[in-house]
Amino acid sequence: MDGGDFLNELVQKLFVWNIEDLKQLNESSAIVRNMQSGEIMIKKRLDNINADIMKKLCTIRHKNLAAVIKVTEENGTFYSYSEFVPGRSIQSFIDEGKIFGEEEALSIAADICNGLEMLHANGIIHRDITAANIILSYDGNVKIIDYGIARTSKENASRDTYILGTAGYAAPEQFGFSQTDERTDIYAVGVLLNVLLTGKFPNEEMCTGKLKRIVKRCTSIDSSDRFSSVNELKNELSKPKITLKNDNGFPGFRNQKLILKILASLIYFIIIFMDFSLVASIYASKGLLHAVLLSINLIVSFAVPFCLICNPYDIQGKIKHFSAMKDSTKIAVRVIFSIIFLLCGFFILLSLF
Repeated sequence: MDGGDFLNELVQKLFVWNIEDLKQLNESSAIVRNMQSGEIMIKKRLDNINADIMKKLCTIRHKNLAAVIKVTEENGTFYSYSEFVPGRSIQSFIDEGKIFGEEEALSIAADICNGLEMLHANGIIHRDITAANIILSYDGNVKIIDYGIARTSKENASRDTYILGTAGYAAPEQFGFSQTDERTDIYAVGVLLNVLLTGKFPNEEMCTGKLKRIVKRCTSIDSSDRFSSVNELKNELSKPKITLKNDNGFPGFRNQKLILKILASLIYFIIIFMDFSLVASIYASKGLLHAVLLSINLIVSFAVPFCLICNPYDIQGKIKHFSAMKDSTKIAVRVIFSIIFLLCGFFILLSLF
């Protein structure tokens, strides 16, 4: 903190503010101006239950968090004064029909994770990450606002005392089934990522492409299946494109390069032609039973392992719980089952001779 910032905070703590109301937003919030400093702020009436959290937020500063400047008590009622962020909410863009590109959505989600990481490091869960509570400022920054239902993490509590949250973004545990924690915010980030990409909630329309797997894991009903921290989610979002692979279609047809599609078509044709020729040859020499057994062997030994490894059309993502697994677990499952099917194919092949 430089000398100017220190002096400004000291003045704010020691002197009584003269506040000018600029615009009433709703019954509990207004845009106001500090007459001494000229600073424009958001004044919000607080419930007694979150006044302590807002006081704690006064000590936290991060470029992706709207700063809480001061908490006051006026005639027995607590009020917070927070940074006014010049910009537009993501919800305002969605209402206009804007669909964000993949790279832009990744960048926004990463900035949200940065802000949440600071909150979580201080034991605070936001619990209301929504398109309306994320501001894209005019200077190009992403800011999380509105800590109205934030709470501190309580290790020994079995469930939240108050059922709060925004429909569509609220995780199942926010409805009283269990205690909210950092993974509750991760759920909301997953929903918001889907909204950025499609304009709709995941239960209305799931996004396709590279980020589908991440959204599905974030929004898993069972919180233990989600990313364990926003840092883990942020690392996943920042992985190279090759890791966030597109599972739509067969290998060779997952991008727009014509040459790859031609080569893939040729390879698939040769493989299928050879398989049919082999089955026909066995049928001619050893009869129908052997031809059927060879067909089963080809399916078990090659087709199933191919689907396990390459995952065409995101077959595995349609299997319950599989999409929520960690990448290391998915790889282990794929390898184990591929080996099992290869062994089965080997024993079937032995029966042909």
